[in-house]
Amino acid sequence: MLRPDLILLPSPGPDTPAIIVPPAPGTATGTVQLSYRRLDGLVLHAQESLARLGIAAGSRVAVALPNGPEFVVVFLALARQRAVVVPLNPDAKEAEQKQMLQRLQPRCAIVPDDESRRPMTNASTALGIPVLLCTWGDDVQQVLLRHDAQGHTPISSAAVVTPEEVRPDDVVLLHYTSGTTGLPKAVGLTHARILASVRILVEAHSLLPTDRAMIVAPFFHVGGTCSSLLCALAAGGCAIIPRSLSGNFWHQFRDLGATWYHAVPTMHRLLLSFPRPVEGLTIRFARSGGSSMSAVLMTELERTLNCPVLEGYGMTETVQAVFCNRLDGSSRLPGHFPVPDELEVKIRVPDANESFQLTSVPGCTGEVCVRGPCVISGYLDDPETNANSFHDDFFRTGDLGSLRADGRLHITGRTKDMINKGGEKISPLDIEHIVLAHEAVQEVACFKVADDTYGEDIGVAVVVKPGYHLRPLDIKRFVRQQSVHFKVPKTVSFVESIPTSRSGKCVRAALAQRLVLRYGVSKLPRTSKTCGFRKPLTRAVFRRLSHIAIMARLHGGQLVGVCPFSLPQMSEFERGPIVYMSRPAGNKAPATHPHTPVQQHREMQAVCLAASRSTTTTSTPAKITIALDSNWNDDRILLAREKKGKKAPQA
Repeated sequence: MLRPDLILLPSPGPDTPAIIVPPAPGTATGTVQLSYRRLDGLVLHAQESLARLGIAAGSRVAVALPNGPEFVVVFLALARQRAVVVPLNPDAKEAEQKQMLQRLQPRCAIVPDDESRRPMTNASTALGIPVLLCTWGDDVQQVLLRHDAQGHTPISSAAVVTPEEVRPDDVVLLHYTSGTTGLPKAVGLTHARILASVRILVEAHSLLPTDRAMIVAPFFHVGGTCSSLLCALAAGGCAIIPRSLSGNFWHQFRDLGATWYHAVPTMHRLLLSFPRPVEGLTIRFARSGGSSMSAVLMTELERTLNCPVLEGYGMTETVQAVFCNRLDGSSRLPGHFPVPDELEVKIRVPDANESFQLTSVPGCTGEVCVRGPCVISGYLDDPETNANSFHDDFFRTGDLGSLRADGRLHITGRTKDMINKGGEKISPLDIEHIVLAHEAVQEVACFKVADDTYGEDIGVAVVVKPGYHLRPLDIKRFVRQQSVHFKVPKTVSFVESIPTSRSGKCVRAALAQRLVLRYGVSKLPRTSKTCGFRKPLTRAVFRRLSHIAIMARLHGGQLVGVCPFSLPQMSEFERGPIVYMSRPAGNKAPATHPHTPVQQHREMQAVCLAASRSTTTTSTPAKITIALDSNWNDDRILLAREKKGKKAPQA
């Protein structure tokens, strides 16, 4: 049974365990166990303390507390007081905390009563923001709140008042997005939206009062608060909250009777490295969200833990990963998700008028748009961003995907991460899944690199499994065996780890920048010599020369009477993509806008389709000469200018 009262307005509950906090390794503290009744009493006491300290309805409160009973009690108490909880990373540096506080302008900041509070305390003091110290009193088994006694600004006290009943449209959680597309955006989550998302997950996972969730995700992310903590409490179950992850994770999991957990793929892989008991695990399922999970990792998890892995898709704007595979479902393909009955999904695709329209036709790939009771209606105080983030009341997720004939949603990547290789749109996730199938690859990240021929090309960073040795050529050949020519990476780099954000997502831009700084731009191949020239070609020159130069290179030498200089032989990985991508625009090119450079050249010069086809299918220089003769006069001038280093006229 759902228990929204524990989220909206805590009330006396059963004496069954609601919260269990095992002792941290190396400490003398004991296990903290709170029943629903005891938790409700602690929340009521903390709510009264907050009221005395001046926290009222609508007050924004920055909460920089680690995972533990303190966060749970403070979070629910602030929700009862109709305040707005802004969870912040307690391990962030002082400069980061100050930046967030300047943007947030909170009523106060709540920090741990220990040395870890220094960065947040210093940042708050510099901005004149009051600080409340929070600690768990082992002797009295309750949360204690007090003013920082070191001369910091106190909050004006207020008389204890019975708070008004919580309203469904009250904002209770305020999260800032990661800001990967610009400045972080403020996402206000209401009680109603949180409850809607929790109901979806509780039903999808068949959660019961007998279930116990092992909390892995940090509480400053929705994966920790909504996907884990509130789902466990809403089902009447128990939340087990380790203060830190350690090598005895799986032994604690067994000893405390945990039945499920939620984590990002990076954390799943870390947990797999921890020693596990031979028997006794009572795990019903493992849940994954936050970023894409590979088929290799999913298979390894299911085989190792002997339980289904339920991958979810969502974002802060939908409260959490509400698109989630069901526990009773049979089909669990990575990147494929059932659409909950409560949500509506459309795909945003271009129309004939160079505008965009929403469609639910199966098979159409475009930007995934969603609306429903758990989806935000707009970012806070950001009308300009809102204007670009919605289409007919549907939230634009920024993810690429399509609806399948069976109604499932297939996610293929991020719109901003897509690689446009000469008109071919390539998803980094697709490349990563291919490379991860190699037996020697432990982790991989795909990113875009600059290219003078295609505009953008594929780069991959690979973490090799211990005991294996790989060369870049091995990865390229493996991809070539598994996929089409143009998906072969241009550059392969081997790294010790893949950079991730605080939420566990791969930071592709940072990875590309790191490799450029490490190896230099010249070490990340830029194909300035793809067409045989010493200097990078201007776009105008390339558009007109690429047809001749590419075909000349396919034959590895001089085309008598056509090309007055020799061109080097193409490598095994250059030849395939060039042949594929030099086909005519009208010959079923998968991406019509923009055309590949060769297709643009043909359109501009009005080369007849027959001549174009003969160019790509014939194998003798004589036939190529005939096919290109109509364009040679213009191209000969451009070739001469390029050889002399003169600026070519713009086409």
